[in-house]
Amino acid sequence: MSYSVFQADLPREGREIVSFWKRNFPRWPQSKFEWLYQDNVSGAASCWLVRDTNDGSIVGSTAVFPRTFRVGGRLYRGGITGGFVVDPRHRTVGPAIMLQKATISACDGGQFDFLYGTPNKSSEPVQRRVGYRMVGSEIRLVRVLRSQGYVKRYVKSALVSHLLGHACDLALQAIARERRRKPPKSLYKLETFSTFDERFDRLWQRSAGQHDIVGERTSAFLNWRFAECPYAHYKTAALVCTRTGEVDGYIIYEVEGNVVHVADLFARDTSEVLDRLLAAFLAEQRQSGREAVNVVYFGNEAVLRSLAQFGFKTRETVRNIVFYGGSGGDLAAPWKNQTGWHFTAADND
Repeated sequence: MSYSVFQADLPREGREIVSFWKRNFPRWPQSKFEWLYQDNVSGAASCWLVRDTNDGSIVGSTAVFPRTFRVGGRLYRGGITGGFVVDPRHRTVGPAIMLQKATISACDGGQFDFLYGTPNKSSEPVQRRVGYRMVGSEIRLVRVLRSQGYVKRYVKSALVSHLLGHACDLALQAIARERRRKPPKSLYKLETFSTFDERFDRLWQRSAGQHDIVGERTSAFLNWRFAECPYAHYKTAALVCTRTGEVDGYIIYEVEGNVVHVADLFARDTSEVLDRLLAAFLAEQRQSGREAVNVVYFGNEAVLRSLAQFGFKTRETVRNIVFYGGSGGDLAAPWKNQTGWHFTAADND
């Protein structure tokens, strides 16, 4: 078989891409294409397709989604790699390598300053083969708020599991850091937001410098990434200063069953304010009857230390993060500093 790779014209080839999606990502709604590929606040995606030259059909695709990053005080145009798939009957090395070489050629040609991604186990070897390097690994951290659901897994008796779970919950609550660190109402209040206003821009401007490598978190980005997302329902808990009305930190999350999944967290500082934010958030989730809180994170040791102090335990490595710095290589030094990153689900595709 022979193949050709080309950069797609999204308005013209959009229907073909969506049709290809339906074969390979059957659970993705069509609205995701418009939102992620065309309406991205940082710019439209760059998408490459592979055709089978024998019948002209699309047999593979990949994309790079623009993401503005602040690195060492400067803004860079980064790109998140994603949407990488080849039809099963064409999964030879050729089409996959052609697609990944196209992405790094775009970076070398100046479309992006750097590329990064969190590939699955099948995709990572292909990306590393063409020049991507591993930066580090995302980890999943879990804070248990109510233990009865976990106790039920090991104790058959409903009565015994209820009594034992209740006793464990009382013990957990007695030693919980949020009981001691909950911010006084005279200083802060935890408010719920459905959209993001100029206060989030001011938070970004005055707080971005605490991380060496951090994706832009302006109100425009947050509204697009979370408030306008067509396939997930996110909530935002923001720590608001009672004196000034300013937002000093926030946690964006979604609830699945009785478990909270944190999509992003950001605070004015990674010590006192983050501490107050986590205390208020965890207390609210416990009061709401949530069973556990999950965070997937990579980077800043101060953030990881705060999470550990609040009882978050590392459960597993999720995915590796790979990076391509372009032929110029001016970003080589910063990205090697694993603790300089602030990387959450907000920075993924």
